[in-house]
Amino acid sequence: MANSSGSRDVQATVLWAQRKNYIFLTVCVEDCKDPKVDITEDKFTFRGIGGTDKTPHHCEIEFYEKVDPSSVRRIISDRQLEFVINKLNTDGAFWPRLMKNQGRHWWCKVDFNKWRDEDDVSLDGDVNQDFDFSKYAETMHDDKVNAEFGKFSDSDDEELPELGTDDATSIESHINLTLYMIRSLFIDLMMLNKLLNEARLSVCRMSRYVGQPSPVSHPQLIGVGCVTPGILKTEYAERRAKFWSSVWKHAQANNTNMNSCVVLIPAASVRFCAPDVPHVFRQESNFFYLCGFQEPDSLLLLYGKSEEAHRSVLFVQERSPHKELWEGTLAGCDGAKWLTDVDWATVHGDFTKFFEEYLLADGQARSTMMYSVVSDLSAANPCYKKALEIAKNLAIYGESALELIHRLRWIKSSAEVELMRKACSIGSEALAETMRYTRHCRNENVLVAKMDLELRLRGAKQLAYPPVVAGGPRANIIHYLDANQIIEENDLILMDVGCEVGGYVSDITRTWPVSGVFSKPQSILYDLLYDCQCKLIDGIAQRRLVTLREAYLEMMSLLRTELQNAGLLSDKLTAQQAFNAVDQICPHHVGHYLGLDVHDTHTVPKYIPFQTGVVITVEPGLYFPSDCVDVPEEFRGIGMRIEDDVLVTSAGVEVLTDRCAKSKKKNKKPLCSYCKKSIENNEAAFAFDRICHRDHIICSSCKMHLNGGEMCELQDGKILCLNCDKKLKCEACELPLDLRTVYAMGKRWHQECFTCSVCGEPFLNWQYLIYNQKPYCVRHYPYRAASPKY
Repeated sequence: MANSSGSRDVQATVLWAQRKNYIFLTVCVEDCKDPKVDITEDKFTFRGIGGTDKTPHHCEIEFYEKVDPSSVRRIISDRQLEFVINKLNTDGAFWPRLMKNQGRHWWCKVDFNKWRDEDDVSLDGDVNQDFDFSKYAETMHDDKVNAEFGKFSDSDDEELPELGTDDATSIESHINLTLYMIRSLFIDLMMLNKLLNEARLSVCRMSRYVGQPSPVSHPQLIGVGCVTPGILKTEYAERRAKFWSSVWKHAQANNTNMNSCVVLIPAASVRFCAPDVPHVFRQESNFFYLCGFQEPDSLLLLYGKSEEAHRSVLFVQERSPHKELWEGTLAGCDGAKWLTDVDWATVHGDFTKFFEEYLLADGQARSTMMYSVVSDLSAANPCYKKALEIAKNLAIYGESALELIHRLRWIKSSAEVELMRKACSIGSEALAETMRYTRHCRNENVLVAKMDLELRLRGAKQLAYPPVVAGGPRANIIHYLDANQIIEENDLILMDVGCEVGGYVSDITRTWPVSGVFSKPQSILYDLLYDCQCKLIDGIAQRRLVTLREAYLEMMSLLRTELQNAGLLSDKLTAQQAFNAVDQICPHHVGHYLGLDVHDTHTVPKYIPFQTGVVITVEPGLYFPSDCVDVPEEFRGIGMRIEDDVLVTSAGVEVLTDRCAKSKKKNKKPLCSYCKKSIENNEAAFAFDRICHRDHIICSSCKMHLNGGEMCELQDGKILCLNCDKKLKCEACELPLDLRTVYAMGKRWHQECFTCSVCGEPFLNWQYLIYNQKPYCVRHYPYRAASPKY
């Protein structure tokens, strides 16, 4: 039973195995200093500081049955702490599990190096002879070797034979001695191999780039102990444990004769848009959710024989200097193991042999359930294809575990929620900035680039999907991606965009007038749509709407009522006719789930009640194509949608995208910058970041109406056409002005002509004082004669 006594402590990983009369416990904490271990008849408690980060570790285990604390053997090494504890009940019965509590404990795993089944042990006779620990302690003193005593100690080691006088006995003794020495040499070689692997991992921890950001290579992105931004190794391990538990229960319910299970989770493959031109790679979301590994064509395999005991292995690409020259650094086996903390990692070439041997071992082929988590992105994975061939030859037909993993992904952890908050915050701020930018630019393609730039400047990795930037009637194309038109002055802009942060995405839509003012038909529809969305979010917050299906039906009902009140839908229609009519006006759903994918966990039904930690979108829309004859002409060609990302909480909801403006107060008529009177839509114009009436954009010299043509602005706010601007002359030398123009004292000067009236020197930092309409520097200003003016 785990007891998290300190929020800063790290749960230590524990491996266990057993014999009939004793159990093995291995606490996996490296370089543990001053460990505190307390063993009673019922409980094992450990605390210590260790690991590469020197963090506090702890674990607490309540044993399934009582143990004998007086007979405990322990070996403490640089890599781990090992204990052999005698069972108090000496009837020789195997425990069904280690802990009294039957729940799942992701940090407690079976030690397969020491594990022996009860049937296997019964064939070996006296199980107490498996380990002679007192003799072992006398013959081996090196900590590194002692740390490995359990890996080979369950062999039938024998006492060194004494040489007798009988020749036959002497020969037999020499043979036994030779075998004993060979076995000892083999053990020493295995120890050396493990030490070399540890050394390689140590080097990897300290220096090598492993093909994706890590705490070593990218400390600004990845925190200590994390695999990906914001997600710890322990959380990935817990996800794998929960997923394995759900798969095992599903397998047992469908096959009572099953005694083994294997799950294949392939990674995405690289896709090409042209020969030798790959698309930007994005990892398959289910694979990413379970291990966070970013390398293409990898495969995660989970296998085991019980709900509590499973192992995870990553099959990765073999490192190649030629491949890395062209495509970048690969993680390799050591890098993948260190980064993801799976049980072990190996190369693709080992997959076929491993998979075949596992399925054929002890006749398991007939009693092994095979599951897979596959999408369109990962169906071409080479290891997965080989697995299908092997399974087909053995007459094993797998089942999909997609629904099982989607149920886990559906509810977000606190770390996932923080990443989604960040993605939504960045997306909202970038979209708000792009909305302001439309005063200067009405090119759809440039607005796409502007949005991409603003997202990346704020820390997003990339766009979550190709954005929709649609002006005017093109907003009626729900997934309009061309973005190659110029937006007209009186059009609306619909922008549907999102970004990706740490693998998690946002999805936001706003609609606004490019002129800054809604026309009357546009205002009617926007008010209608805004009220509808607000009521939907309130209904979800108040728990009146508890599923996406209920929210959709409520949206259709609200739109029907509002459209009938606005005179855009007949009130004489039957309920079904009205529903069909509204479905033509808003042909999409009210929203979808959101997470690692934009349309996340699509196998989770829309009639499932929301739970705390679920993130959805709420996006009602109205679309009236230009050829729509069912509405008055002034409404034709208008399309709009408002979309927000909403987190379901225990207290209601949290709108994650509320930083991007959408409220109706934005629909109020703006005031003219010159006359301070309200502006109608057809009267609005922009001049140098100021909105004003069209009649005010005139040349202050020739009085010509400019109407958005090329113009320049004087520092006193006056506007000149280009022809009048070119006629201006320097106040001092009366020669035509050029690019070296200075505007000061309400007049224009060449830079070299605007100097102090006394010393003739240019002004330091353009600071000058005026007296009697003449400029003075600070030193020669007549302070006694007048007060200064800047």
